[in-house]
Amino acid sequence: MEIIYKDEKDFTKENIIELFLSVDWQLSASNPDKLYTALINSPTVFTAWENNKLVGA
Repeated sequence: MEIIYKDEKDFTKENIIELFLSVDWQLSASNPDKLYTALINSPTVFTAWENNKLVGA
């Protein structure tokens, strides 16, 4: 299992929703447009990927 860390905003809205639902953050995932916009507009976002799947942000 190799985790790859990136400081690029190369995630999709679907990636973010799937990530948040996987850790039972229902409330955050219930408004995906707002969540995605917040991440895209953040000056820095680090992500973690395993086998091309977003596993952390």
